[in-house]
Amino acid sequence: MHDLARLRRISFDPPPSQTHDLKLWVRQGSDDGSTERLPTVADVRCGERVQTVDRATQDSQALVPLNGSPCQVTPRRGVTKEA
Repeated sequence: MHDLARLRRISFDPPPSQTHDLKLWVRQGSDDGSTERLPTVADVRCGERVQTVDRATQDSQALVPLNGSPCQVTPRRGVTKEA
């Protein structure tokens, strides 16, 4: 298993498609293949638009509208535990 503790940002350039939304959820995997929700808050930037996604207390996935621009997902440091 790779050590992702130092992950700070994920960047991607979505290809042209009919897709209108990015489904975003954060999970933590274990060596046995199981996963569990990892509460976090992240900023999603697509072009000039920035949307804050709060999964610190919610279990469901977030839908973020895509606009054809390159996107970055940046977790906020220090926001990883339930309140």
